[in-house]
Amino acid sequence: MKTPLRRVAALATVALTTGALALGTVAPAGAVTAQKRETKAAQWLAKQPAENGLVEVFYDYDGSTYSYSDYGVSIDVATALLELGAGADTVDAVAQAVSEGVRGYTYADGEVLGYASATAKAAAFLQDAGLSPANAQDDLIVNLKAMLSTDDGIVGRVQDDTGYADTANVFGQAFAAQALAEDGSRKKAIAATRFLLRQQCDEGYFRLNFNDASAKRQGCKSGADDSGADTDSTAQAVLSLTAIATSGSPVLVRKVDAALADALSWLRTGQKRNGSYGGGSSTESSNTDSTGLAARALTALGACTRAQDAAQWITRSQVLGARSGDALAGQNGAIAYDPKTRRTGESDGISDTGAYQWQKATADAAPALASLTIAGCKG
Repeated sequence: MKTPLRRVAALATVALTTGALALGTVAPAGAVTAQKRETKAAQWLAKQPAENGLVEVFYDYDGSTYSYSDYGVSIDVATALLELGAGADTVDAVAQAVSEGVRGYTYADGEVLGYASATAKAAAFLQDAGLSPANAQDDLIVNLKAMLSTDDGIVGRVQDDTGYADTANVFGQAFAAQALAEDGSRKKAIAATRFLLRQQCDEGYFRLNFNDASAKRQGCKSGADDSGADTDSTAQAVLSLTAIATSGSPVLVRKVDAALADALSWLRTGQKRNGSYGGGSSTESSNTDSTGLAARALTALGACTRAQDAAQWITRSQVLGARSGDALAGQNGAIAYDPKTRRTGESDGISDTGAYQWQKATADAAPALASLTIAGCKG
């Protein structure tokens, strides 16, 4: 399996260019507890995929319970394990399942290419996991290139090819830029990156949704945004941009650096006093999903003190010390959506239909715990 070393190198570069102190190698006092939190979270995540390598999601409908294999949260779980440097067998199993069944995730069927965001996310994940997106059930890179617009005004914008409404958004755009850069598709990667940068609003955040493809204005201007400030899409844009090798285009490098600096400023402003973050307009209350993503972005930007504040808040929602007979027996390491959900779990446990929220929250938040072991933290 390929460890995403390119991301590690990118993070170090960003930390230096933003004037932050390089990450230390000596663990600070209390790191044993932090390491235990990481280890327990990784162990819990590694148990989530079923035998087919995918996380099974349960839901109730008309009085009965049904389930399906969820590729998206499976990728999130495996990505978290990659960042934690754990669960290699689980990561391999998820990557193999995604590679062999990706058509069920992207909804490509030979006549249509499918959903752009799913295609881009799967391609970026397989690269990090050490598998070629070109050897997946469908050639994800070929499909992704075909989903990039070449039309005037929206060059580089990812677009669905499903015959239905276009659902592509900034998450897909970020993953597309990242996957194409890793593939070495330089021109396509630059086009995707340029369009991604246009989605950053004047305040510094990256909005979630694009303007209509027919609109004259494709960028985001203060007071004229269609989707509002969004922590999650901003964090993902930061993580993808720091993973992109743009050394061949000095102008683009400067634009990316400026964009990252603006995003850092906005993330600092948006952090609550207790270290937490809310998400977008529909998830404004503090939650571990958004806080985890933000903390990972802050770490990537060298702002490790801020990241540690966020990670400390996340620890309030992590299950530790559950014993046999407890409602949360066997769930040590799991991270609830927020402290209230954890407390509810202590009395009611985690139901089959409620597990998805815990799986998503833990996958997004667990890698943020790594910031707690950063030595000499400043910024």
